[in-house]
Amino acid sequence: MTRTEEFLIELDEGMLQYFRDIADELVGRFGMSRAEAVARINAAYEGADIEPYPDLMCHEEPDHWAYGLYFLPKSGRSPHGASVGDLTGWETRPAPPKGSHVWTLAECTPRSQGPWIRAVPDPAGGIAETGALRAKRELARRGGLMTETFIQDVGEGYSCSHDGDMMDVRAEVTRFAGASPLPGLADAWHWSPAPGIGFAGALSRDGERLLQLSGRDSYDAELATRTLAFAREHEDEIFARNAFIGALEGFVAPEGTRFDAVVGVAPEVHRFYRNEKPELTPRVRLAFPAYSCEFSGNETLDEAITRYRTLGLTDLRRGPSPFLKMRYANTRTRGRSTNPGRGLADPDRLLDELRAIEGGAGSFVEFENRHGDVWRVEWRGAYHIAEWNTEDGRPQEIGVDDLLDFAVARLHA
Repeated sequence: MTRTEEFLIELDEGMLQYFRDIADELVGRFGMSRAEAVARINAAYEGADIEPYPDLMCHEEPDHWAYGLYFLPKSGRSPHGASVGDLTGWETRPAPPKGSHVWTLAECTPRSQGPWIRAVPDPAGGIAETGALRAKRELARRGGLMTETFIQDVGEGYSCSHDGDMMDVRAEVTRFAGASPLPGLADAWHWSPAPGIGFAGALSRDGERLLQLSGRDSYDAELATRTLAFAREHEDEIFARNAFIGALEGFVAPEGTRFDAVVGVAPEVHRFYRNEKPELTPRVRLAFPAYSCEFSGNETLDEAITRYRTLGLTDLRRGPSPFLKMRYANTRTRGRSTNPGRGLADPDRLLDELRAIEGGAGSFVEFENRHGDVWRVEWRGAYHIAEWNTEDGRPQEIGVDDLLDFAVARLHA
């Protein structure tokens, strides 16, 4: 454990990279300088007792902590999770005072303005290699051609796929600390990297990938076994639905749980092991018990990342959080969505906005479920609702209680 010149925290090599990833998120998402990002981290974590990698905080993605460092909490919540889509109502934290000892780096051009590149590996697999310069070298070697390449001005998550490289996934998993066979499923293991966190993983049918899930304060061995067995048997079908975050119905969960589907999460989305074992990342697909109402099958990469980060998949006792896209404008409160078109949102937000347009002449809320069906609700002295798939539906008056019940039912359909 050492203390670097940038962070006022004692960190081992893995946690140092993790904190640098948090700084990258602050720079890339909010346009601040690298110096300010590090200062915000130091102000929050100076002297904190951070365990060697993976500290418990690693169960969350770095952006989870970045949002909390940039925005002030509201009702005890920071805007990670379902609220990320609309940030207009959140107040930002002031940066630490200039001249404070937490400013350990000199101000300079933000890292996000430098020549940084991110190359995302082929979904079919490949060995990840971290580092912007190595990504550039790999692009040059391949003549600039990759199956999927995303060029960004953010210094985060660089990786390139190496066609033809192979690794022994079984050997890698069995070397995990505390890994032991998972009862009831061949070629599957359980391990726990920290108290309260349980992992399970199973080889894919061809033995080339690890199908993995984890639970935070909710791990259940029977649920894990059933989920991984379903994922192994139906892996191709799951990712045929969506290459980034695919879900398949027909899952039978243990008694006492209501999950009816399994969702698969691709390496481009989850980026597991990117710090300590980046060559394993493209060989890992996450598999979690889920609900069929949560996924449309048409999620883009950005939408898949948002859903992965906001659903709370590691809570294996959670209830459903249906897929929802919405937009709204309220003439009474002057609130409105800021995204172009309908954007991902939390179902509670929909119900709040439907209630809020009462009394606001000309106010509207549009919402879309996982099937792509759209409805438009307007206030015209009373609530009126219309099917809006073709934007020419005929509005019909409806009471508020019936409206809320209708919206909930359509989202869970």
